[in-house]
Amino acid sequence: MAFEARAWLMGAPHVYTDDEDIRAHELPVPSSVRHPSASNGALNLVYEILVDTQGRTVATTLKFDREKTSPALRAQVAQNLKQWRFRPFTKADGSPTPVRLWVSTGVLPPEKRPTRHVPFPETAGRPISIFLERTGCFGTCPAYVAILRNDGTVYFCGRYYVQAAGWREGRITREQFDTLVERFRKADFFSLDDEYFTEVTDNPTYLLGINVDGRSKVVLDYVGLEAGMPSAVTELQDAVDAAAGTTRWIGPQQEWGMGLPAAVQDCSTPPTPFSGSTPQS
Repeated sequence: MAFEARAWLMGAPHVYTDDEDIRAHELPVPSSVRHPSASNGALNLVYEILVDTQGRTVATTLKFDREKTSPALRAQVAQNLKQWRFRPFTKADGSPTPVRLWVSTGVLPPEKRPTRHVPFPETAGRPISIFLERTGCFGTCPAYVAILRNDGTVYFCGRYYVQAAGWREGRITREQFDTLVERFRKADFFSLDDEYFTEVTDNPTYLLGINVDGRSKVVLDYVGLEAGMPSAVTELQDAVDAAAGTTRWIGPQQEWGMGLPAAVQDCSTPPTPFSGSTPQS
C-alpha cells in the first residue's frame, strides 16, 4: 500500500506515478457532482482513495477542502468516488495490486436549463451537417475541425498538435448519422444558450453546431461545465468525435506536441461542396 499517485481530474485525467513497478492507468470519467454551493464557480476537493485488486474504490479520505464545504456535500462527493471503477492496477510482472490514489474532483454548479423551448427543425429529406471545432490551449491540446454530413461525408481538418494536419476525408453510414441527429434532438439543442463561458484562462474552446437546411445552432463551450452548461453538450461533443472517428487523425495523446505539426492549417473551406443527399447504409 506504499504506492501513492496524484490524479488531477480537472486538469489531465491521468494517474501519475514515479513508481516504475506500477503501471499507470487513466482515470475513469465519472458523473459529476453538481451542487448549488458551486454556483459562483466550481469547487475542488482532494481525496485519497483506496483501489483494491479488482479496480474497485473501497475507501475515501478527504485531504483538502479549501472552500470548507458542508458535510452533506463532502459525503455526496465521497459516495460518487465510490462508484469509480478502474482496470485493475498491476505491477511490472503483471500481478494485480491495490493502490492509494490522490484525486482532485470538482463540484460543479447545477445545470442551467433552457429558459425557452425552440423546436427542433424537421429533418426528413433535408440536408444536414454537424460541426465540431476544438481550439488550442496553453499547451499541446489538439486543435481541429470535424464536419459530418448526411450525404455520408466526414471531413477532418487538423490545425496543430495532431498527426494529420490539413484536410482528411472519411465516411459515415446513414444509420450512424441519424443516430447522432437524434441525440441532438433529445438534448433539445436548439433551446440551449449560445455560449457557456467561465472566467479562466489558457483552456481550449469547443464549438458544436448543427445545420438543418439552413437553420443552424452553434454552442460555444469554454470550460462550460463550470458555468452550468448541461452535461449533454459534452456528451454530444464526444459523440461527434466518436462518429467521425477523429482519433485516427489526432493520434495517441502521448505524442501530442512531440514532433507533431504545430503550424496552423487553413480549415475554413471543406474540399468539396455539400450535395445534401443521404448516404447508403
